Amino acid sequence: MKLRILLYPFSIIYYIITATRNRLFDWGILKQKQYDIPIIGVGNLSTGGTGKTPHVAYIAQLLQKQNLKVAVLSRGYGRKTRGYILANTNHTAYDIGDEPFELYHKNLMVAVCENRREGIEKLQETVQPNIILLDDNFQHRYVKPSLQILLTSYNDFFYDDYILPAGNLRESRNGVNRADIIIVSKCPANLSEESKSKIQSKIYNYSKATVFFSSYKYDELYSLNNTSANNIKDVILLTGLANTDYLKSYIEQHYNIVEHLNYPDHYIYKTEDITEWQQKYKNDFEGGAVIITTVKDAARLDALDSIDKLPIMVLPVEVDFGVGNDNFEQLLLGNRSS
Repeated sequence: MKLRILLYPFSIIYYIITATRNRLFDWGILKQKQYDIPIIGVGNLSTGGTGKTPHVAYIAQLLQKQNLKVAVLSRGYGRKTRGYILANTNHTAYDIGDEPFELYHKNLMVAVCENRREGIEKLQETVQPNIILLDDNFQHRYVKPSLQILLTSYNDFFYDDYILPAGNLRESRNGVNRADIIIVSKCPANLSEESKSKIQSKIYNYSKATVFFSSYKYDELYSLNNTSANNIKDVILLTGLANTDYLKSYIEQHYNIVEHLNYPDHYIYKTEDITEWQQKYKNDFEGGAVIITTVKDAARLDALDSIDKLPIMVLPVEVDFGVGNDNFEQLLLGNRSS
């Protein structure tokens, strides 16, 4: 971070550009469009690592329990296609993006489109959902959501961060004012009420939105390619994520990490990578070590035929709001038709 502070002059330029754009929307020069259908936006100020996808899945599944026909609309970052696509069983992560692929395989209706307005209108024409969730929409202001949710990670609060390239923020901290709900994600499960109160007071310097705290619950490992999950001790952690601290901490509590293969967010795995890991860790694999990866990474790996050569286990994750769960549900469901 100290080295990135040297880039602060460039952050001033970035601030001017993003602030001007936001002002144009605020003044109505750049037009936002509202729709009759309820639209919930889920986004963040930072470049990633806040846990958007598990939260989108949680919200979508919660709404489905109310017998609502829910559609998730994403840009489909990292896909090799363009235009509007409604996900089906024939699509891979390279067709629709790894995060939409992950959401689709949670039995959700998922579409991708770079143009959010076009995507919404196509969904209305074809599948007629009762409600639409916009994934990663916070800076895409041409659509005005009925309810805007903003995520900020417990280990990387927006109020301690700086605008790109000195920090990880896509726009000024003051952008948080557009949020109706703020979720502090990836919290320790035992976060005290005193700590929550301190965090809330810092957030309230920028926004009076309702604040919730969520943590992750990891489920049982499952095999990506018929690997046995019995008596796992040594693991090679494989990730292509923006932030791995929370995940790595959990893995270290349960297994011995031989090595962490840490790739950039949305990294496109190649057959050459599989070959390299197979050769480099041959002795470890023969000794019983396995690769543990995330559902998001598994979406990209699953498109490679060569994954059968390696023992790969996948660690699913779910969101937990703890004692605040009922309050979050009530606020969400109370706002869905607004």
